[in-house]
Amino acid sequence: MVLRAAGSALVAGSFFARDNMRNEKIKVVRAFWYAGKQHKVGDVIEVPALFGLELAAANKAERIAAEPAPAASTEIKAEKRDAGRGRQDQGQGLV
Repeated sequence: MVLRAAGSALVAGSFFARDNMRNEKIKVVRAFWYAGKQHKVGDVIEVPALFGLELAAANKAERIAAEPAPAASTEIKAEKRDAGRGRQDQGQGLV
């Protein structure tokens, strides 16, 4: 019998690697060197997500929350959702 590990985290292409390779913005709290440059207190830089977690744990940086999506996009989705509905009153109070 052949043992197959398709979809396992031990196989290349796992979700962990894909999800944690993104970048995130951080605000420098204590100066440090990264990528050959000195980053001073108050600088906002973009680093790999796992490195940002390490810097936050070492009290060298604060993670900046991702900016929420603009409100206009939700209005557009609502318009598209309602576009197919008729304007006739069918006893449901729609006009």
